Amino acid sequence: MMGGRKIRQALFKVMMLLFSEAFAHIYTRACDHNPCENDGICTLVNGVNQCTCVHGFQGEKCEDLKMEVFCGDTDIKVLISKDYFDWNNITANSIYLAEKPCKAISEVINGEEYYSISTRHNQCGTALLSNGTHIMFRNGVQTGDENGIITRIPSLGIDFVCVYPRQSVAQFKFPLQPMTALAVVKVQEGTLVVSMNLYKSSSYETLYDEFIYLALSDRLYFSLKTEGLNFILTINECWSTPRQNPSYQVRHDIIKNRCPADDTVQYHNKIGNETVANFSLQMFRFIKYPVVFLHCQVGICILENPEICVVNCPSDRTSKKQKRSVNGQVLLTYGPINWSPSEEHVHKAGKPDLMAAAVPGIAVVTVMMFLLLAIAIVKLMKN
Repeated sequence: MMGGRKIRQALFKVMMLLFSEAFAHIYTRACDHNPCENDGICTLVNGVNQCTCVHGFQGEKCEDLKMEVFCGDTDIKVLISKDYFDWNNITANSIYLAEKPCKAISEVINGEEYYSISTRHNQCGTALLSNGTHIMFRNGVQTGDENGIITRIPSLGIDFVCVYPRQSVAQFKFPLQPMTALAVVKVQEGTLVVSMNLYKSSSYETLYDEFIYLALSDRLYFSLKTEGLNFILTINECWSTPRQNPSYQVRHDIIKNRCPADDTVQYHNKIGNETVANFSLQMFRFIKYPVVFLHCQVGICILENPEICVVNCPSDRTSKKQKRSVNGQVLLTYGPINWSPSEEHVHKAGKPDLMAAAVPGIAVVTVMMFLLLAIAIVKLMKN
């Protein structure tokens, strides 16, 4: 009898030792060095650093923002944990995309609160990038005051992207890559075709025939031509807008009254004396708009009276009477031209850290197992 009791006591001690050792591995102390980012809490789990994330972050070291990006056929939707913005004292009214009218709204998904923003592929300042196999739409969630002189709202930026195969281009209902701008003009002598194209250099040999992404240090080499009849071409006006509509209210003048209105404009031939008009300017971008469209109004002159088309700058000395004698005017639009933004950190939507979520469950199961074992041993000792 005494031998059986000693055996049961020994088993109980072993059980308690195992019990305490198990909890020592799961819940011991904070890590000697905290590798967790964004205020993540580090604990030792089986001798390994384990991060518990807060403030809407996730990942092995709480390095990833808890967000999801949904890339549709016609639009993009981004969800970001509300906890992240609450931590920074930011409300939905202060969250927007590259263009401020595109604001965030609150959403609850599976009991978790998010701020969400949706946009069409060609709206809200979404930029287009491309390589040989894929096209990418890129935008960013920003924070701040829309109005006012000062703000106390933290300035945050969270970039996101949607990537599609190049063969998907046909599904988009807006211009992705520029094509030759053409206009057909009916004159007394017949039909005249006027074109505008963008070239890669001042040699005017190689066209941009696909998606165009240029740095702000690059130059744009435009060429306007007449074909079909011997008419001379001159440039009356050129301007740029961030939309395909030439009457869009946001615009930048490039050539005005036949002379450069932008300081970087250069003429590369005698404008108004040939069937071709070549000029260039330095790449630029509209603030808060991702693309540029160029619009040019050109004049057509007959060979017998070319002097009314000739450009004399810095101030065009052609009289208004002569200018009205131009045989016809044509409006051409070219674009879109995308600027290449610098590479910035892009938060990527990730999956929750399954190990972090599983650790509490493992602890509960472990406790239950040891409790059942303890009950069994107590019953055995009573017997």
